[in-house]
Amino acid sequence: RKVPVNSSEAVLVARAVVARMNNLIRDHLFLCAALDLKAVVDVEEHSPRTAVLHFKQAADHSDASDRTAATEVTYRVTLRTAPNDGLYEATVRHSLEND
Repeated sequence: RKVPVNSSEAVLVARAVVARMNNLIRDHLFLCAALDLKAVVDVEEHSPRTAVLHFKQAADHSDASDRTAATEVTYRVTLRTAPNDGLYEATVRHSLEND
């Protein structure tokens, strides 16, 4: 599903990506600037369809498989950063069990 780019969910996902990128370059900040989120361009949420999760034979052959629940949501986010006006696309996996 498309996530509205101005929603708190979209901004939270995009900020997590920028924070991760800054964490990766933190030892090199003498060579480059830390990044700031300039704009969220696009966000899509991907999660397993309920029909697939509830298909009794999808997970295993026990009686419990018809109660299988999604434990993770995947986001594909496109964002723009400052000061470089860089355009990035990232995939973010979010555990629903640790919310």
